[in-house]
Order: sequence, then structure tokens, then C-alpha cells
Amino acid sequence: MAHVAFISYSKDDKGTVEAICKTLEENGLDCWYASRNVPVGADWDASIMEALAASRVMILVWSSHSDQSKQVKREVALALDEIGVTVIPFRIESIEPSKLLYYLSGIQWFDASIPPLEANLNRLVEQVKIAIPTVGQLLVSEEEKLKRSQMPEKEPEAHLGLGPAAETAEGQLRQEEQKNPEKESHLLSEVEALQAAEAEALEEAEAAAYRQTRLRAEVENLRRADATVLPPGEAEALRRAAELEAVEYAEKKARLVAKVEFLHQAVENTIQRAEKELDENAIKTETLAADAKNNK
Repeated sequence: MAHVAFISYSKDDKGTVEAICKTLEENGLDCWYASRNVPVGADWDASIMEALAASRVMILVWSSHSDQSKQVKREVALALDEIGVTVIPFRIESIEPSKLLYYLSGIQWFDASIPPLEANLNRLVEQVKIAIPTVGQLLVSEEEKLKRSQMPEKEPEAHLGLGPAAETAEGQLRQEEQKNPEKESHLLSEVEALQAAEAEALEEAEAAAYRQTRLRAEVENLRRADATVLPPGEAEALRRAAELEAVEYAEKKARLVAKVEFLHQAVENTIQRAEKELDENAIKTETLAADAKNNK
């Protein structure tokens, strides 16, 4: 299911998570959090990576519990280092980061440690709307809504020979036709960004594999080094150093290959979602066009 916000949290803060999710979804911002949305029997890590890749923003419920959570740390690292999702730290306790210091030191956090929680949640809604890209409809603040409500209304356009039902159907059709190119453009941009990340990760993996091969060759050369060529012990020291570096590059290559596979799957999932949404939009547009024609 498509969603806007991925919520990262410790199980000890589940009550706050449920309150955040309830408030956001009441304002049209769909949420995803693991204990509610991971299907029974599904792979936990794979579900989290897929959900995060499909998110527009991560809300980190930051507390003394989540600050010490290894799973939360992995999710934040994945969001910032691998996927590039905007992270909003929602701080519910007045603490400084320790385990998460590396990731949160340069991020402006949202201080929700001072009650009431309801007021902080309403402010969070506005921050999430600002953080996500606009798709289909314009998300505006309450101040902007008030400003627009005070502007003089435009005269409605005349539709000669059309009844109210036809005008409504034609209006809906025009709105949908305007939204479709925006939705299509956004989905294409999302796919292109994932494909670019996949290509970059693949290039890094190939470079790591090449460096590993060179290091292995260097190790073999050092094994053959004669004592007359190198001082005693130096060949062995160099060989051990090269072997250690080769192991590091092998591990790096493995991580990059896993990243490539993950991004490739994310591309496939996004393409499927895009095709489904575009098909649904096409059907909706055809239905509205038929209604407009029948009501003339």
C-alpha cells in the first residue's frame, strides 16, 4: 500500500507511534510502521527496506529507548545513506543522542518533549506536509489556507447548453487530466532516481571486485618474494596487510551487491506500482469522459 511516512521507533514507544499515525492519517497522510504493517510470515528486514524505499519521509520517534536500538540505527542509516529519505526526528524526551549521534548531529530535530502531545502532533502534520513533494494536490499550511479563504472568489465559467451534472463531470474530467501528467512525471522521476542509485552501486561493486583481485595478486607476488629482494619479515608483513585489505574489499563488495539487489527490487516494485496507478488513472479518466458525454 502506498504511504507517505515511515515511522521508525522502539517498541517501548508504541503508544506514541499509534498517536502519530492516527493524527497523520486523519489528515490524509498514510503511515507505515512495522508492528502494524509487516504481514504475518513475511521477511521482517525485506519488508522494512521495501516500505522505506516507498516512503516520502521517515519520522524517527526519538527517545532514550530508540537511541539505544540497533534496529532503529539500521533504519536511520538506510534512510540517510542508502535511499536518501528525509528524516524528521520527533524527540519525545529531552535527551542528547548517543548511539544516533553520528546521524542526528547535523539534522534539525522536532522537539516534542514539552506537552501537550496533541499540539506537537498537529505541528508535526504541517512539517510532514512541507517535507514531502507535492503530488496531485497542493499541501498547504493553515496560515496559507486562511489567506486563500480571504481572497475573492473567481466567477464560475459558463457552460452553454450543459446542465449541472454535465458541468460537474466535465470539471472532474479536467481536474483528472491535469493530475495525470503530474503523477506520471513523479513516478518516472522516482524510477529514474532508483535506477541511477542502482547503477552507481553496481559501479562501486565492480570497482571493489577489481581492487580485491589486484590485492589477491599482490598477496601472491609477496608470497614469492625472496629474502634477498625484501628485508626479512617485510614480505610477510606486506602480505598480511594486503590480505586484510582484500578481505575488507570482499566484504564491501558483498554489501554493495546486496545494495544493488535491493535497489533493483525497489525499481521493479516502483515500476509495478507506477503501472498500476497509471492504469487506474486511465480507467478513471475514461469513466469521467463517458459520464461527461452522457450528461450533455
